[in-house]
Amino acid sequence: RARKNIWKIALIIFLLYSVFTGLRYKIALIVGPLLLAFYFNEDSSKKQKIGLFFTLVIVGIFFSVMTVVRSKFSGLDLDAIKYIDLETLLYGLFADANSVFGLASTLSQYGNDLPFVHFKPLIEVFEQFIPRFIYPDKNLYSHLKDIAYGISMSEESLRSGTTVPFFGEYFTMFGWYAVYIGSIIYVFLTIWLFKLVSKYSLNARQLLIGVGLISVYMGYYYYSRGSMAQIFKGLIFIVYPYILLLRMQRINIKFK
Repeated sequence: RARKNIWKIALIIFLLYSVFTGLRYKIALIVGPLLLAFYFNEDSSKKQKIGLFFTLVIVGIFFSVMTVVRSKFSGLDLDAIKYIDLETLLYGLFADANSVFGLASTLSQYGNDLPFVHFKPLIEVFEQFIPRFIYPDKNLYSHLKDIAYGISMSEESLRSGTTVPFFGEYFTMFGWYAVYIGSIIYVFLTIWLFKLVSKYSLNARQLLIGVGLISVYMGYYYYSRGSMAQIFKGLIFIVYPYILLLRMQRINIKFK
């Protein structure tokens, strides 16, 4: 509490960095848990919750604008804002819905035109951490590139950045059997993370933030980004650090 202003400044700097890089998921993983914790906080009044609703609308519009004018790792093209109309704004708002085309490409190609990739996504979880100077032939996410290309069999669809829901990647491995088994593992992984946060949280606020983080990460980010390697990396560097901090806090209190 004594340093809360420092953390507020750090939060603002991180949000500005996320806007500059054009990566919306970073903003969602910061703002989402905070808004969820605020909404489910018993001390929040009805007026504050109504204000939260309008905040969500503003965030949604901002995400839509970001989609249209962003250039990843190069900031926002502010000149493009003047050309935004309602149709463009709606395109930006529903851009993530293009994953349905990625799923259609997956279901139509794998097992028919393309062979199943079997354990390749699992292997890439570990392969991604091998430096390229050691493994120069490293080629990650080739199955995801095939999915994007298969939407219209063109360079445009390959470069579209279209993603596939998490169970779509499971399908590329062993078909529907992998979807059933993988989805069950997905559910139990989420429950296990919830239990860890519940175990190490010392108060309701920490619990709400932790549950919000996991909900946004597993329910939004992982759901819409089919890539085991990318999600596993996020679990290590995004979700686990929060759980680790909670655990270290409990240990420190125990030995004081």
